[in-house]
This record gives sequence, C-alpha cells and structure tokens, in this order.
Amino acid sequence: MLITSFSKKVKENKSISSILSDAFINLMGEKFDEKRYYKDYKDVKKSRYKALEHFFHYGWLEGREAYTLTGGGFKSLVSENIILHLHKKTELNQQEYQYQSQVIANFIDSAFYNSQLEDPLPAELLRHHYLCVGRHQGIQPCVEFSIECYLSKYEDIAHANIDPFYHYCVAGFNEGRLALSLTSLDDIKNLSSDMITRLTAQEFNEEYYIDSYEDISSYEGTPFQHYVSNGWKEGRYPSLAVKKFFSDQDLYRLISEGIPPVVIMLLGQRGHLSGLEDCEVKDLALYGSMGRQRADAEPIINALQEFVDQDYYYSLYPDVQQADMSAVEHYCLFGWKEGKDPCLDFSTKFYLQDNFDVQEAGINPFYHYIVAGQYERRYGKQPGGHKASRIWDVIPISETVVNWKLTEPNDHIVQDLSFLDTDKKYALVFSHDDYIQNTGGIQKCLNVEQEVALSRGLVYFHLSPYQPSPILAEEHSNADNFFYRLLVDGEFLGYICHTTLQTFLLNSSLVFERTIFHAFQGLSPELMLQLVEAVQNGNSSQVDTYLWIHDSFTLCPSFTLQRNGVDFCGAPNQNSQACNLCVFGEERSNHRSRLIRLFKALPETRVICPSEFTKTLWQEKSEFGLQNVFMVPHMSLIPSSPRSHSQSTKIAFVGFPHAHKGWADFERLVFKNVSSLGVEFLHIGSIQSDISHLPFLEVNVTNENPNGMIEAIKNENVDIVLLPSDIPETFNYVCHEAIIAGAAVVTYENSGNIARAVELYGQGLVVEGLNELMSVVEDINNGRTLGQTYYHTFTYSDMSFSSLEAL
Repeated sequence: MLITSFSKKVKENKSISSILSDAFINLMGEKFDEKRYYKDYKDVKKSRYKALEHFFHYGWLEGREAYTLTGGGFKSLVSENIILHLHKKTELNQQEYQYQSQVIANFIDSAFYNSQLEDPLPAELLRHHYLCVGRHQGIQPCVEFSIECYLSKYEDIAHANIDPFYHYCVAGFNEGRLALSLTSLDDIKNLSSDMITRLTAQEFNEEYYIDSYEDISSYEGTPFQHYVSNGWKEGRYPSLAVKKFFSDQDLYRLISEGIPPVVIMLLGQRGHLSGLEDCEVKDLALYGSMGRQRADAEPIINALQEFVDQDYYYSLYPDVQQADMSAVEHYCLFGWKEGKDPCLDFSTKFYLQDNFDVQEAGINPFYHYIVAGQYERRYGKQPGGHKASRIWDVIPISETVVNWKLTEPNDHIVQDLSFLDTDKKYALVFSHDDYIQNTGGIQKCLNVEQEVALSRGLVYFHLSPYQPSPILAEEHSNADNFFYRLLVDGEFLGYICHTTLQTFLLNSSLVFERTIFHAFQGLSPELMLQLVEAVQNGNSSQVDTYLWIHDSFTLCPSFTLQRNGVDFCGAPNQNSQACNLCVFGEERSNHRSRLIRLFKALPETRVICPSEFTKTLWQEKSEFGLQNVFMVPHMSLIPSSPRSHSQSTKIAFVGFPHAHKGWADFERLVFKNVSSLGVEFLHIGSIQSDISHLPFLEVNVTNENPNGMIEAIKNENVDIVLLPSDIPETFNYVCHEAIIAGAAVVTYENSGNIARAVELYGQGLVVEGLNELMSVVEDINNGRTLGQTYYHTFTYSDMSFSSLEAL
C-alpha cells in the first residue's frame, strides 16, 4: 500500500513530509490507541484533528505521548512495517536498508534537518526521509556535512558508487575525513557539540584521565562526560598524547579562544587546517608545541634541505603531504623520531642502532651523518645491503629446530585404520606439511597429483610430520613418540604414531601400488624406510617408488643451496671451506648419508625432476646411485591470443616476499622508482610485506582456487612480473602462471628454470643482475616495452602418474 501511495504522490509533487505523514497514518492507524489519546488530551478531541494526525503533526513536537493498542509507546509505532516498504524505494535490500538507516541515525541533526523541510517530521523518521528522498534533493543531514564538499575532497568516494553520507558515518569520520572547509578560528568555534564530542572520543583515554585527575571521582557522570563538559575548559588533558603535543602555555591559549585543544590537534594531523588563516594556530595544530621550537630547528632544516628527497618521502609517507608539510620539515620535527627514512641511501633506524652515542644524545641522525658521520667513516645504512643483514640474523640450525618445537598432540589421535577400504589400491605419499592447509609450489603439485590418483581409482594416503622442522628429524627418533599428520584423499583424519601405523601396515591387507617422496623436512628417513618395507611386505607385487626433486634438500639441509641463507653455493664438496663457513655445513654430512642409505635400500626408485636444469644439477651433484632419472614439467603452455597493454606499465612481484625469491632487489626497485610516473608497482601474494605504501593484493592458491594467481595477474592487468630470484629455481609455478596470464617475465640469468622458461616461451627478458634490471626499469619508465605478449592455455602433467618410460 505504501509503495503505490508513495509513487503516486511523488508524481503529484506533493511534499515528502506529507507523503511520509500519509504513509505513517495509513500504516499505523489500526495500531494507534485513539481513545487513550483523546482521554489524555481532551483539547485534541475538541479540535478538528483526528488523534493520529494530530500526534504526527503536532503532538510529538509538544512532548505528548501516544500509545499502541497493546500499550507500547511511540517508538513501537515506527515499526518494521515502515522499513519493509521504504527500503524498496532505494537500491538497497531490506537488510542493507535497515543497517544504513541505523548507522546514519546518530549523525543526523534533527533540528537542522527539519529546518529544510516544508513540514517537520518526527526524529525517528528523518533517517528514512534522507535515504528515500533527502539525499536526492540536496538536503544536508547535519550542519557539518555537505555532499558536494565531501565528494570534491575525496575522489575515491565519488567513484565508489556509495552514498557519501553513509560512507562518512560508517567509515569516513573514523578515517579522519570531514566534509567542511575550515578557514578561520570562528569556523572551528562554531563546530557543533556533536562534532566536538565525536572528535574528542577518538583521542580520549579514560584510564589516563582517571589516574591523572583523582578529584573527578565525585563527578556523577562518566569521565568522558566530565572532560567534554568541564575538563577541557579547566586545562585538563584527555590523553598522554595530547599532553605531549601541547605545552601548558599553548593549551591555555586555545582554551582562552574557546577552542578544545584535542579538536585542533586532530584536525591539524588529518590535514583539515591547511587553509586556516591564523598561521600561528595552524602551526600549532600541525606541529604541536614543537611549532614554538621551530626556530631552533631552522638551521637543521636548512642544512638538510638539499639532501632529503621530497618525492621519495611523500611517496613513502603520503600522510605528510596531506598534512601540508615539506618533507624536510616533517623529517626534522617528527620523521626521524618515528624511524622514517629521508632518502633511499640512508636508514634512520640503522644509523641510530649502529651509533649509540648519536642515539643517546638525541641528535637528528641524518643531520649528524651529513655534517660529521660520513667524514668519520660511519655508515648511512647497512653495509653489504640485505645480504649483510641476513648474515647478522643467522643463528645455528640447532636453535632454529628448538624454536620450532611443539608438544606432542593430545587430541585427534588415530588408533585404528581398519575402516579403510581394502578393495582399493593406495599410494603412500610423504611430504613436509599439510598440502591442503598450506600454499606453495610443492603443495600445488600434491593437489594436482591427488586429483590424478583419484581419477585412476587410487586412494591418496599422505603423511607429513606432526612436528615441523627445517631439517630431518633426529636419526634415532623414538618411534613410539613420532607422530604423522594423516590425510586420506585430502581429508584430515588425525595424528598417528609411527609404531601404530607400522603395525597396521604389516598386518593389513591394503594394497599399495606406489610410494612417492615429495619432501623430507621433519621426517626420519629411517622410519620412512620401515613404512615402505611394511607396505612392500603386504604386497605380492613390487611397490614402485618415486622421488621428486622439487628443491635441493636431497643435496643439503639448505634446500635453496644458499650458504648461510645468502649466496647460492652450487652444492660443493661437503668437506670444502664453503661448507665449513656455513651454518648448514655441520649438518650436511650426516644429512646426505641418511638419505643416501634410504635410497640404497630402494635402488629401483624413479627420480622425477620438473625441469632439465634440475635434472642436470641433481645428476651432477647427488651420490644416490639411482639410474632412473626423468624430467616431467609440472605444466605445459600453448600460446592462444595476443594481449593488449595500456600506456602505463604495471610491474608486480608475485609470491612470498622472501629473500631467496629476490624480494630485496624488488624492494630496492620500488624505493628507487617511488616517485616515477611511468611505472606502477604491485605485490600479489598470500603474505604482505612491511612496505606500507606498496599496493598489495592478497591471493591464496588452494585446492578450491587453483588458478587464483593467474586470474589475479590477468585481472590486475599486470604487464611485467619481476622474478629476480637469488637462486636457480627448479621449476617455479609463478613464472608459468605469469606467462599464462599474458604478462612478460623479467628475471636473472642465474634463476634456473625461470630463465629457461622465459627463453622457451619468448615472453620476457633475462638480465645479468640488479644493475641491468635497474636500467631496464628506467627504460620502461621512459616508454620502453618488452614486445608483444600472449595469453596461454595450459595443462597440468600427471605428476608421478606420467608415463615415464615414454619420456
């Protein structure tokens, strides 16, 4: 009924207050207790008005109460019935309408809003009026909000297809956004009490206030109410941050002007006072009482003027530019104390950590370096770059193992496996973790392999260690206390003790077709062999064994073959000086011996490498004596259609921000080109880095979302994927996913199969190292392209089920 009435009367250009009045009266007439209203207000009965009409137009304004037939008050009259109809007049569903109307209700100024209407409405209906009509007629919901001002100040909201007032209420205000212009002290003084209260609430610390002012314990209201009504006028501080920001002298100066100090501080920090005419108050709002000490900082600011890189600083710390401060001013007054860096070649945190005398003296570190430190042979940033930092962080491998230690599992313990289907054949699979819960190249391989196994009618029986470790489990691990995490066809069944599992396999009638080794971290080769022999013991035919070379863990505990986690070593002789200097060196000899013994007991094992590069390296460096070595790429690509590119170039790092993946070089590129207009940088992955200004897109490649990375690269229109890997990669899924998505790949010549893939598919560029990479990005910034790229179709291999003999 309301919709028909509403639409018809809008066409008749009737006032919206009348429309809502009629709708309200029509809907609520049957519920309104007319007799009680007449009884309570006899003057109404004598008038020409019906009871409900009188209440709607006059009674509520006069403070009269009305009741429903069930005895409820006025609020119960504004029932869900109105919302059920009104939300249909907007583009919102009922749930969204209810939520938005509740959010904006507290921000609407009833008196101000009604002053813009021909006929006033009850406060309870104003939110509905705004959502349905008011916002389309340019009615301001409150004194301090102008739709035009909000959209002109914040272009992201203008393009976001969201109601600006709703955004302001639900998020914008808390983000420090305002929709008003403040150019004079009177503008600030005339802020509404609601606005002042909301701003104050964002900085008020109740615990600090109570501890600082014991005399307020006798106040009848809350501490916050005390501060808002009296406290700020008495020169009290609402938080420690405000106390540090203002001196008492400045505090009382603002109070004398009738301006709450905390409001000035918040408005200044959020960039809302850049147009303020009173420069002294403006400086105070921006810098706090430090503004009075600015004269003292002037010589330092002048000395660093030509050394602080403003483009770099603004790009890293955009809030500084929004606060209308120059980079050198901000760094000298605040930035160095916050650990910010003034330019690419100076690290504030490193300089203070490396020079305790400067730190203790409280001297601006960059100023000290410029006028003295560089001549005293002090370093402006970590010498040796990220590699030196990584060496400093190296700890003995034994300590790492201890840090990973878990207690034994106390629930989800599997005691019996007799429920397993004896009519099916099984594949026994080992790897280092749960491939369903975790993401990565090896995990993706297992997901693909599981699907192939299931399609062939095999049960995928997967074991990984309960206790994770970067190295093999102890050689003499106690079988009774060694637990595996058991997955069957990707479903977690629980944790099973080695002894329990071995006993079951020795006595069961399960038939295993093959055993597959994918990874060994955290596992015991000796206990694994016991399980393989138990499986073989129950089979009448030979159980085929497969070993995957996903990384270099079979050659060294350092699965990336990086000496001390820094430089690729190439797997030298284990008695070499390189191994003696490496944190993994002591462990390597026993590590290799244990794995060699495992496969000497399994001489017919088929070794599978995902690339020709990996196959060559492994055959050259391993001493396993295994003769059946095959190359099975994880996927094959075929070009399909050409991809078009935009004028600006988007460059992405895809994957984990790890050093061996080349993150440090990508990071340096980002910082060096932080103010470049021709390129845009992006990080896509499951773990975000600590570069605050670098856009990040979270993508998790899972069994349910196997092509998530391909879609992300494609949807983000990434032109170039940088893969400056520190080590030769055995395969690298990301490289292939980038090519599939139509992106070019730029990598180093020593990146192993990444470089081979770029050359094979002709999509990208292989460079010698960081210096050439820097030059290439500079050329791209100046308009260079890397040629035509293509989208590709792809197929996954059958993994361990591939026809190896045919290869």
